[in-house]
Parts: sequence; structure tokens; C-alpha cells
Amino acid sequence: MSQSALQLVRTMKQENCDFEWYPTTPEILSCIEKDIRDLFWVREDEKIRESVLDIGAGDGRSLMALTNGNKYAIEKSRALLDVLPKDIFVVGTDFHQQTLLDKNVDIIFSNPIYSDFVNWVC
Repeated sequence: MSQSALQLVRTMKQENCDFEWYPTTPEILSCIEKDIRDLFWVREDEKIRESVLDIGAGDGRSLMALTNGNKYAIEKSRALLDVLPKDIFVVGTDFHQQTLLDKNVDIIFSNPIYSDFVNWVC
């Protein structure tokens, strides 16, 4: 994750692989972390170790912020796949070609594609 978000967006546009990546804000991640801690009874002084699957994982920053446990990603942008940290396991590259029932994870997270939000939610 050495590239800035702006550099990554430029790279994705140059390579024609910009699939509406919107990095999740620290404020949103903080709310999600609080929910995880409440749901799984993880104290503030403990690390979150639950496994997380991020659909549209981007550059992995959300996974890195949310858990010290196993990290899984679905991401289709080659530019973003190339910068994912090594401890993130990619389980697929196209959400619409995946099933979630067979993914043995504690938490599924997504910052969905806004132009396809209604279809994604369905």
C-alpha cells in the first residue's frame, strides 16, 4: 500500500480498470470497528481477530484496519490487486461470479459500487 489513493486512481484510469473505487473513510471504519467489538465482545485493549471478507477490497486498507485475523478479498481491478498486502487472500475477482454461502468468514464487509448499489443490495 505504498501508493497514495490519488496515485492509485490515476493508475487505474490509465490502465482502464477504474471500477468506482471509493476508499472507506476512517470515520466509517471506526464505526464498523465499534460494531465488530460489540458483536464479538472484543474489548478496546484487545486486537480483533475475527476473519473478514471485503467485497471490493480496493487496496486492502479496510481489511488492515478492521482485523488482525484472516483477511479475504474480492477485487477486480488489477492495479488494486497488485498493491494488496501479502496477508490478504483473494477469493475472487468478480462479485457477480461469487457465492457468499461457501465463504467461511466471521464478517462480510463492503463499500458497494454506488452506480450499481440497488442491484448489489438485491
